[in-house]
Amino acid sequence: MSIRTNTAVWVESRQRWQINVQKDGVRKTFTSAKPGRTGQREANRKADEWLEHSVISTSTKVDVLYPQFLASKRATTSLSNCRPMDGRWRNKIQPLIGQKSIGRLTDGDLQQVLDRALAGGYSRKSLQNLRADLCAFLKWARRNRYTTLTGEDLEISKAAQKGQKRILQPKDVLILFNVDTTILRKNKAVEDYINAYRLEVLTGLRPGEINGLEWADWHGDRLELRRAINCYGETTTGKNDNARR
Repeated sequence: MSIRTNTAVWVESRQRWQINVQKDGVRKTFTSAKPGRTGQREANRKADEWLEHSVISTSTKVDVLYPQFLASKRATTSLSNCRPMDGRWRNKIQPLIGQKSIGRLTDGDLQQVLDRALAGGYSRKSLQNLRADLCAFLKWARRNRYTTLTGEDLEISKAAQKGQKRILQPKDVLILFNVDTTILRKNKAVEDYINAYRLEVLTGLRPGEINGLEWADWHGDRLELRRAINCYGETTTGKNDNARR
């Protein structure tokens, strides 16, 4: 933070208190028309607020700042959260705004990222994740005084479609419990995890919960869920805090 070393002076010709301050090559003048020391203190206060709260650099490119933001996420969140964020940055965000300086970034630029992703086939859920990334980046940038943007006006088009899920049909269940082979590299092979898939269908367990089962979790005819293991090998307590069994 820059510290003010001067104080407001009375300009007789303009009948006001005036102080000039400078930060990062930007010069500002603050004034007050109030008489006496009250006006001097007011002009000084305005200058101090600008020095303390204004952004520190507007020329740094998003290409430089966004990786720093992602690094902070890696230090505080799980790999399963960071990997998708990194992919969305490289595939959807960086190509459009990576070369822009943070000071020239606008809500319109950010909205274009969402609109391009929609045109490229992103589902509503994927767009929501992309918007969350952008807003989280802006929050990080505001905290570090690179911008004042909030992203609160970013919109997801009503044309965005919800992802379609294929529901397992009765004939599919019959195949699952009567066939223990799969096609691997165009050849029929025994499916090593066939019983895990069958247990998943019978119990409604999630893939990560199935992956996290240990022999010690079986107690006669009772199965205890104590952990989940995601696709990155991370042991967790479940899909999220609201999904704990």
